[in-house]
Amino acid sequence: MPAMPGTSLHPHGDDGIRIHHLPANTVGRDLIVGDLHGCRSLLDQALDALQFDPVADRLLSVGDLVDRGPESQACLALLEEPWFHAVAGNHEAMLVARVRSGDRDIGARDLHQLNGGNWFRGPRHVAADGTLARRLELAAALPHLLVVGDGPERYHLVHAELPAGPDAPVVTNAEIDSGLPGATPEPLLWARALMSGRAPRLPRTQRGLSTTYCGHTPEPKVRRRRSHVCLDTGACYGVLTPGRSEYALSIAARTGHGNERVHRFAA
Repeated sequence: MPAMPGTSLHPHGDDGIRIHHLPANTVGRDLIVGDLHGCRSLLDQALDALQFDPVADRLLSVGDLVDRGPESQACLALLEEPWFHAVAGNHEAMLVARVRSGDRDIGARDLHQLNGGNWFRGPRHVAADGTLARRLELAAALPHLLVVGDGPERYHLVHAELPAGPDAPVVTNAEIDSGLPGATPEPLLWARALMSGRAPRLPRTQRGLSTTYCGHTPEPKVRRRRSHVCLDTGACYGVLTPGRSEYALSIAARTGHGNERVHRFAA
């Protein structure tokens, strides 16, 4: 794709699934946060309440840092922090596609704008803001799937959900470790087969698959289906519509031995 002035946004292997690995945190906690959608102030309040320690703790995101909420650029700034790790969401994918086309692809531009991308002012915005250009480069390189640790404490992050496996409704650890040959990024960014309200009743876990944190499908409550834990509890809706107390920012705190506690922070 042609690049717009001010940033190159190299493809970084866009034709396949980008899988990154992160070692286990042996000195502190891992905090896994649901979709932020430009709600940086709410996140900062939550981290203060949890006494986040950037020296020992890590913050991990299931994607969709940008759009809808009031602080998209402040959320993109997280990408420059050494204690922050994220997977790509469909909103990062829409933004990157728009940037690469330089707004010459009207469909890409309109799709992003209709999904909360009005904060982004197009090619001139990037050309005039070197900091934004640098952060967009980081967003373009985000993995689609993050594998954290190994053994019984291993877990994953993906934005939407993992693809179907050849012998199971969802792929297993073994298939992830083989690189998911033949799979495309689309279900990891866009699918809602597991978390949609129209999905049939599903088991909480799937044999052979470690806990996999995801977002993308907002509902007031955290859901657990086929080893996926959906942390998108609609934080931006609570921020944009005061009084919608059913929506909140959800953060799963993991400590040693796979212990997990989910915290909820209303706007």
